Amino acid sequence: MYARRLRAEVDQSGQLILPDRVTLPTGPVELIVLYEAAPTEPRDADAEPLHPAFGIWSDRAEAADPAAFARALRTAAAERPVASEP
Repeated sequence: MYARRLRAEVDQSGQLILPDRVTLPTGPVELIVLYEAAPTEPRDADAEPLHPAFGIWSDRAEAADPAAFARALRTAAAERPVASEP
């Protein structure tokens, strides 16, 4: 299978407009369309959280820097002893 990158536009009616003179061999093709997502509306601060667990660690001092906290958890998990098999 070969790949070919084409730049195209989508008009106001949602139609994909390919550039003129796209020449490909006859036969089936697979088309993958990449596009920018439409901007979303900002969430209302009083809206229900995205997930019930959202923010459950917000009051924990050791999790103030989430990236550092996650690294510390991973390091601790990697260094814990492995249980011996019976």
